[in-house]
Amino acid sequence: MSEAASPIVFPSEAYLEALADVTAMLPARPPRERDEAVCCEFVRAVEMVLIRVARGQGALDIAIGHELEIVDRGDPLRLGFSSTADYGRECHGVPASTTQKWLRFSRELRTRPLLREAVWNGEVSVRKAETIMRAATGEDEATWVARAREQTVRALHDAAKGDALETSGAGDERWDLLCTHVPPELRPSLDEAMELAGEQLGATASRWQRFRAMCQEVVGEHGAPDVDCAPDEASAADADAALEEAALREFLEKENARWAALGEPAPIAVPGPSLDLDADVRGAHGRLCRLMEMRHGWDELFGRLAFLFHALRGWRRLDFASFAHHCSERLGMQVRAVQQRISLERRLQRLPSLREALRTQRVSYEKARLIARHGHGRSVEAWIEVAERSTCIELKRLLERNEDAQMCARREFRLWVPVHEAALVAAAFGAIQKAAGRRLMPGECIGLIAAHAAEVWKAHRNRRKTLQKRILKRDRGLCQVPGCSRAAAHAHHI
Repeated sequence: MSEAASPIVFPSEAYLEALADVTAMLPARPPRERDEAVCCEFVRAVEMVLIRVARGQGALDIAIGHELEIVDRGDPLRLGFSSTADYGRECHGVPASTTQKWLRFSRELRTRPLLREAVWNGEVSVRKAETIMRAATGEDEATWVARAREQTVRALHDAAKGDALETSGAGDERWDLLCTHVPPELRPSLDEAMELAGEQLGATASRWQRFRAMCQEVVGEHGAPDVDCAPDEASAADADAALEEAALREFLEKENARWAALGEPAPIAVPGPSLDLDADVRGAHGRLCRLMEMRHGWDELFGRLAFLFHALRGWRRLDFASFAHHCSERLGMQVRAVQQRISLERRLQRLPSLREALRTQRVSYEKARLIARHGHGRSVEAWIEVAERSTCIELKRLLERNEDAQMCARREFRLWVPVHEAALVAAAFGAIQKAAGRRLMPGECIGLIAAHAAEVWKAHRNRRKTLQKRILKRDRGLCQVPGCSRAAAHAHHI
């Protein structure tokens, strides 16, 4: 007897309420239970709800991406914003990187009608669509869509190989924290170099972008030092670890028959029909407001369930190779996006006042994320009050300046460095030590790198002080229009 086709589910308010009722029966923290059988059953119950919430939220994200594409095509200036990223951040509390990711995915789907229909109907997850995006073109599209309905993300990735979309893994980029003490006599040079780098790269350049320019300046002047075999050995070790995990994923998929025992929930389709991209921008804004209001409810459930599942190490009990493996195959999401939401949930549990402010919409999701990252203890309520009368970009800049002041007071330098750029930092450290003729502490390396860059850049600096330069310096080189994240191109900011 053939199985009946699974019914299509829409992420409606009634469906959300039903999932919320089930979630309310689960504890906020992992229970203390030693019986492994009980723990496994509890993990299965959490995963059953989590996967439905994740896919419901994913369906909303696809619809939101489509509406954002209408806004982007119709010109966000008509809504009072210089870019769609600014519009998404200030109106809906969505990080700029998330808005850009949604737009990119929506545009790619528009050129692949078969894949787009499968994604909109919930038959193919976003993660699978990203994996086959580059290969699913022209006459091959139907074949790849059929494979995506049946195969795992790992199998699709292996089949697509070099044809996979290059940007599909952008959200999974790993960063390492560089934290050290800079000698007080070198701190002024570091601050000066950061300011000069901002003048060259633009006022909106991040701390990492500015420091990378300093490292490039030092390596270009002194040359990279002789490289030993350690990096090659580390790269080989990383490659071996990746191959081992890939083999483990394949083994577990075959051993568990694609986790058939866990059950596959009914597909969740994107709400609303496909609309013309030439539709009215203000109409798209109204629909986005309704969709984002729905998404906030789904996001709150997802954060709690994902935190609980991660704390229980649920992927191990369900026979997945890693948490990233579970996110790709069962949730259809990139692991970094899930980890960020878990991190916010962990902070919200320690900061109940911030959770209440988010729930009552005193602050948006993006503002809550910023406060959770930078705020501590008693300062949280004060930052919530600041957030209520500030735009997202203003709040972000205030928090960053506050963090910079605290680092200066502690004589500390903290910087998040992309893992794939670590070799440049190591080369700059080696070059400055080679120039100094002795071994240096990390803080001394950073200070001397900054001093060298500042000396070079000052020689090419235009010292003429015009009215425009004085105004831009007063405004830190940033546009003063509320909600605008761009650098100031004119002194009058029109």
